[in-house]
Amino acid sequence: MNAQHQLPQPVRDLAERLCGSVQGGDVRLTQRGRMRQDAAAGWMKFTATQTISTTSCAFDWRARTGPFGVVSVRDALVGGVGVLDVRALGFIPVARPP
Repeated sequence: MNAQHQLPQPVRDLAERLCGSVQGGDVRLTQRGRMRQDAAAGWMKFTATQTISTTSCAFDWRARTGPFGVVSVRDALVGGVGVLDVRALGFIPVARPP
């Protein structure tokens, strides 16, 4: 990465202090929490990683939930194209946007 695209040190420090890391032009965060499909659904625990570009409008959020983490969720913006994908066992489509 050239000096023109380096993050300021305070931004790097914040990302690392928030359980993330800075590699190249990206910030990577790890998350743990609960989510639900809608207001009537029950809460599900999840773990996730999110990579956010600092040089372009792009992110990639990947989570695991369900029993033994068998459900994977991906929400991303890559090259100006949105991606939303939910799969069981990594290959069985469970939900996709219309």
